[in-house]
Amino acid sequence: MEDVLDTARATAEDHDATANDVLAAAIALDEALQQKTGRSAEALPILVTLYTRAGEAGLVDGWIRLARLHGPHGISPTPAVALAASERAAESGEPTAVAEFVRAVRAAPVELAEPLYAEAAEHLNAALVQHPDPDLMVLSAFMLADGQGYAADPAQARQVLEAAAAAGSADAHFELYVYDMTGATGPEDRESAISHLRAAAHGGNHRAMANLGAMYATGDGVEADEDSAVAWYRRAADAGNARAAFNLAIMFSTGDGAPKDRRLAQHYRRIAADRGLAN
Repeated sequence: MEDVLDTARATAEDHDATANDVLAAAIALDEALQQKTGRSAEALPILVTLYTRAGEAGLVDGWIRLARLHGPHGISPTPAVALAASERAAESGEPTAVAEFVRAVRAAPVELAEPLYAEAAEHLNAALVQHPDPDLMVLSAFMLADGQGYAADPAQARQVLEAAAAAGSADAHFELYVYDMTGATGPEDRESAISHLRAAAHGGNHRAMANLGAMYATGDGVEADEDSAVAWYRRAADAGNARAAFNLAIMFSTGDGAPKDRRLAQHYRRIAADRGLAN
């Protein structure tokens, strides 16, 4: 950590350092901070300086990483800074940058986010003309459904999600599963819902994997199958789902739904705790 910090400090003080060198030093310091349990009060201002310099030098990734640094899951959650950095990134029109801005807007407190809804929608519309990206389509659907920057229109949101799902978006399939299970835009349709859930799970959506595991565990909507339940729970946990890891810890601890295995129970209990869910 100290070597990385020294390099980052020297780069921050070197006004002749190239933008790429500045960004590389920032990323190395960021990764070092992520791996440490404690956070260095000295390192954070240097990291902010480096990401800001990279962004101002034209590297959009500098603004994106600065936004994530101050986002809800970052080292220093600060919604106003995350919004400002992601807004600068979105000016590039790059799909990843636009998506970052929209996510930052949706994650921010309403009093900060509401004045930016229209701008976020404009960036989305412009980006979708150039890049009909499924991830952007899903974000557009979220904003349509919630009336953020658009007139609230759940039916139109569903159409956008269907187009995104047809383009291969696992996240869109998961949202359509929710729509069909709850009857959000029409009659409840469990058969369609489960079809979307399977597509989302096979596409890598960890919430879908966890829900499908729960269905197999309980026999709700599918034939109960303990092996399939454990398999989907494990895939979900490995993909970052805390609830699936927590359920596996209980199952391997009690022998209910899976063979008793103290080692696996402890393994998944640690994963759940690391991701914010502990018993």
